[in-house]
This record gives sequence, structure tokens and C-alpha cells, in this order.
Amino acid sequence: MRTKHVFFVNCAYPFFQANFRKTKNSEVLVFDDVRKRLASREVSREAPSDEIVRFYLAKRVSQFMQSTRTDFLYYYLRDAREDTVSRVQTFASANSAASVFLMVEDAGVYDALRLRMDNVLLVRESMS
Repeated sequence: MRTKHVFFVNCAYPFFQANFRKTKNSEVLVFDDVRKRLASREVSREAPSDEIVRFYLAKRVSQFMQSTRTDFLYYYLRDAREDTVSRVQTFASANSAASVFLMVEDAGVYDALRLRMDNVLLVRESMS
């Protein structure tokens, strides 16, 4: 079985759009994009609740983990919250077959997070 690589990316959205794209070997998930896509499918055209969007995202991540064709998943994090590190670590322990990373754009945040976790990367340095 091939190793899956999951990247939780916290950076400016235009930078994310320009550098992280869906390809044959990668999947890209953005909460707001998924919400828009689900809303366009609804007859009522109402935006789905956060709970429905999270369910759909969990389903897509599960499909990614089972897929034999895609090895990279990039998930856009709009805001790095206080519990981001614990959520990424929880995801990593629940999906031990995957290499899980948190990528941040802010060097100060990066320095603070390095003390709490090993698998944190600085976005712009990782891209070169």
C-alpha cells in the first residue's frame, strides 16, 4: 500500500489557489468551496449547515484514504485556531497509514508550533 500524504495548509487563499491544485495524484478540499458546491445542488438553493459540510468533507477524506489513485490531499485552513495542533494530531493518530503535516505561512506561528509538533512545515520554504 502506498503512503498517503495529508497537508493541512494555513496561508493566504490566493496563494493556496495558485499553488495547490487537484491533479491525477492529488485532491484539494476547501470548506467554503464544498459549501458552495453543495448549495448549488440543493433545490432550495439554501446554504447547507456546517454539520452537513463537515460530513461531506469526512466522506471525501475517507474516499481519499481508500483510493489507490491519489496520494496527496491538501486541505485549506482559513484560520489557525488554538486547537488546530491537537486536531491535526488526532487526525494523524486516527489515520496512521498517512503522513500528516500542518503547513503554515507565518514564520512566527511556525516557530511556536515547532515546539508542539514535529510535522509542521513553513509553506513557502516547502514549495521551493
